[in-house]
Amino acid sequence: MVPTLETARLLLRPIRLEDASRVQLLFDDIEVTRYLDAVVPWPYPADGAQTFVESVTEANKTGNRFVWAITERGNDELIGVIEVSIGDRDNRGFWLAPPFHRRGYITEAVAVVNDFYFDELKQDSMRLGNAEPNRGSSRIKEKSGATLVEVKPGNYVGGTFPSEVWSLTAEQWRANRAQFLGLENV
Repeated sequence: MVPTLETARLLLRPIRLEDASRVQLLFDDIEVTRYLDAVVPWPYPADGAQTFVESVTEANKTGNRFVWAITERGNDELIGVIEVSIGDRDNRGFWLAPPFHRRGYITEAVAVVNDFYFDELKQDSMRLGNAEPNRGSSRIKEKSGATLVEVKPGNYVGGTFPSEVWSLTAEQWRANRAQFLGLENV
């Protein structure tokens, strides 16, 4: 049910059981998990990734949650995860291994996932959240045209931080998509 999505440099493929060992390795790094919701246990248990991957591969079958492994084209190794869901919780979330930060990979992944959410799933709006100190995540939301609607207390792996709640409508996304991808002058 989860389609493979492609960008210029990335392949987003459904997460699979073979990804568990890579997730386990990456989740041992607090830089990866610091701003994840505190439902993620820390220190990360030895079977944490296996449990996570098993649960999301099952969730991927529901048609309400879509979880992708972020990989570089030509290299099937997971470097991050992005997901989108239909329902009451935050609709989109992501994380990326630190060696791949500042390359525009999340921008590419977010764009293709937003397109899927609004165009293929025919959703009108998405709710987004992040820890306030996670400025990179906030910037992605700002660039996409999202509106900050609330700041409330939040619990994350790295501690208690203010939590930003954002709203992004299909109309806002479509109006900002070209600028988000740096295509407005192309």
